[in-house]
Amino acid sequence: MRKELSKLIEASIIFPIKYSSWVANLVPVRKKNGEIRLCVDFRDLNRASLKDHYPLPSMEQILQVVAGSERFSLLDGYSGYNQIMVKGEDQFKTAFTTKWGTYAYKKMPFGLSNTGATFQREMDMAFKGLINKIVLIYLDDITVFSKNAANHLFHLRQVFQRCRKFGVSLNPKKCIFLAHEGKLLGHIVSKEGLAIDPERVEAIRALPLPSHKKALQSFLGRINFVRRFIPDFAALVKPITKMLKKSMDFKWTAEGKESFEAIKEAISQAPTLINPDFSKDFILYAFGGDDTISAILVKDNDEQPITFFSQSLDDYEVRYSFIENHVLAVIRSLKKFKHLISNNKVQFLVSHAGVKDFLLNKDLNEKRAGWITRVMEYDINIKITKLVRGKGLCEQLVLGKQKEVCNKEETVLTVQDSHEPSGNHEEDNASPTPCWTQDIMHFLGIGLCPPEMNKTQRRHFRLQAVPYAIVDGVLFKRDVNGVLLRCISTGQIQKVLEEFHGGPAGGHFAPRVTALKIMKAGYYWPKIFSDFYAWIKRCKNCAFFTGKERLAALPLHPISVDQPFMQWGLDFIGVINPNSSQGHKWILTATDYFTKWTEAVALKEANESSILDFYEGITTRFGVPATIISDNALAFIGSRVTEWAVKNGIYLSTSSNYYPQGNGQAESTNKNLLRIIRRTLDENQRSWHTKLKSALWADRITPKRSTGNSPFRLVYGREAILPMSLELPTLELMKQLELLEFEPMEVRYAELMELQEIRNQASQAMEKDQAVIKKTFDRKAKDRSFQVGDLVLKWDVDRAKPGRHSKFDAIWSGPYVVTKCKNNNAFQLASLEGEELQILVNGIYLKRCF
Repeated sequence: MRKELSKLIEASIIFPIKYSSWVANLVPVRKKNGEIRLCVDFRDLNRASLKDHYPLPSMEQILQVVAGSERFSLLDGYSGYNQIMVKGEDQFKTAFTTKWGTYAYKKMPFGLSNTGATFQREMDMAFKGLINKIVLIYLDDITVFSKNAANHLFHLRQVFQRCRKFGVSLNPKKCIFLAHEGKLLGHIVSKEGLAIDPERVEAIRALPLPSHKKALQSFLGRINFVRRFIPDFAALVKPITKMLKKSMDFKWTAEGKESFEAIKEAISQAPTLINPDFSKDFILYAFGGDDTISAILVKDNDEQPITFFSQSLDDYEVRYSFIENHVLAVIRSLKKFKHLISNNKVQFLVSHAGVKDFLLNKDLNEKRAGWITRVMEYDINIKITKLVRGKGLCEQLVLGKQKEVCNKEETVLTVQDSHEPSGNHEEDNASPTPCWTQDIMHFLGIGLCPPEMNKTQRRHFRLQAVPYAIVDGVLFKRDVNGVLLRCISTGQIQKVLEEFHGGPAGGHFAPRVTALKIMKAGYYWPKIFSDFYAWIKRCKNCAFFTGKERLAALPLHPISVDQPFMQWGLDFIGVINPNSSQGHKWILTATDYFTKWTEAVALKEANESSILDFYEGITTRFGVPATIISDNALAFIGSRVTEWAVKNGIYLSTSSNYYPQGNGQAESTNKNLLRIIRRTLDENQRSWHTKLKSALWADRITPKRSTGNSPFRLVYGREAILPMSLELPTLELMKQLELLEFEPMEVRYAELMELQEIRNQASQAMEKDQAVIKKTFDRKAKDRSFQVGDLVLKWDVDRAKPGRHSKFDAIWSGPYVVTKCKNNNAFQLASLEGEELQILVNGIYLKRCF
């Protein structure tokens, strides 16, 4: 330490000082070369200092600009920060104490909060005009890059002239000149592009399984540094990031261990990222998954990867529809790659036509408008593709992330190995796809990599081959527990899929369970999980016999009405058991959506005649409404009722079957009336029809939470006079009676004037109440996204009920074609022969066809 202090004094970097109001402690740190660096704990001084917000350059942008150049020179500033003088009046603030005395800095030391910003500003000024053209500066790391050796010497001369002019000293021990590749900011840059430093790869592969949360956080921090090299990185780390939740105990599961090893293997096989060519257009693939989104930016024509992007979704984003997830992937990837694509044309490739329709649709709600605005600033062309073109990409992308949506075209399952993509079948028959095991067995046998690989690819291939071994001429791979798994060749994969899923020992289990069962049995191939997901997705037996998915509720769609008696919700209660003593089996109810005024009548038969009589009673007292909402009961949609509605200009709106929320107002009324009748009945339950009028009266004079008023007041402009009020008059009633005796016309006129104000207040209260309910309800809601032309299966509600059918009957029917998409997630279906179903079906009772 004393020797290092002497060096600093001789170099006029520090000087002895006797008195200072600021004194910090010395912290010696050993460098990689074994030398001592004297650091000072300036935390107190940093807290008192104003912060300099001069930006440091983006490491990602630096690496992408440099990668792809033919020649590099990597220069290192000699004690970079110590080349800048500290103002004389501020030098005492840098004082530090040692056992040999107290010293202060003449030149800028390490450890001050603003040193990085200050040094970067000075370097940017020194090399102004050369940055991003021939040189890039990141603090004291100076990178000179050129397209060829001849130009590079000229560029070096320009850089050295600037160093001499501005007094920038270099450390010759750390400078590398005229290199074809070199280490820059923890990466390897070369003409081929950008690669992960092999030393970093080896360090990550050597890491043991973290034993506590801090160790796991450290591991995630290390691998996050190289996430741009890993396709679908977010999905890969998802199983282990869950372990960091406070609500979960730190315990390694089989899934977590598998993810840990998969991450290390993915890093060892990471591709070389090429340098972006701004003279050509870009291609951007975007994918939306269940809980992650991902994208890849590639160069036009050859489609080599420039960079990967992936991100986990927040809890509320997980509830987005399939289309919205893909659109979100588009939005986020554009933002991530903005510095690269903002001035270029981009061809956006997505796997579903709904994404393009979403972004081109002129019917904008608030969220859609916000998203489309973010896309408008880019020059993009959206194209629909079912497959990712380019051999290199197919090796790197997890194609299972592209959710294939069934349409009328015939789809064929092709199991892909990790080295060759599946092309069209004519090409496959002409030249069979080589088995993925061949190259590894060849390498293990004679130690040679495939001849078409470059230096970087050969390095990654050797790392990839580490866990493999040949036993008696058969290729095996060690799993995380050291157990040897037999590697299944490309030609054997389909046989294994059939046997372990649908064979005698299969049982048609879920993809993950089946894949784990295969691995437990001692078999392996690179895409075992994604292949099983694709295989089971097209298994007809699984499609027709699996139970109904546990899907979240649909987002709420409140119905807004601002005038009384313009919209009624009708429904039947019944068949009621027991029937009334007069033979009534049903109660027909109608509720005005604005005032919540309810009408009801007991019926012996639920037919069109009863409906028409009821309608006539409503229209002759309250006027002709604009809309009547009901379910699909034949009495509501029969020819006579439909003819009457058309004649009177009334729109009949029907909710989908087995989805009472579609006519929520009527359902709420039914519950209220039944509750009142149930609690007012005596032992003779068959007298329920006699309680109906009093139940209606009680409901009409009771204030509703949504409006803050009783239906009676919203209809008549004042509260009802109750029998008790006549016996024991309230002050309000006494005033009303007194005024009515002397000024009846004026009082009534005032009431009518006040009525409109009351209704306006009720309308505002209803909107607020609906907004609160929707916000609460939609937290656990999720859209179902089906498009016209999609093939779907329909949940057979009747067949699913206990005792209705054989235990071995299929509980899904179909396939059907979606022919119309209605409001509130209701769909019109037709058979493959074109025959339309008579009823609408709600999205919660549908799933995509196999």
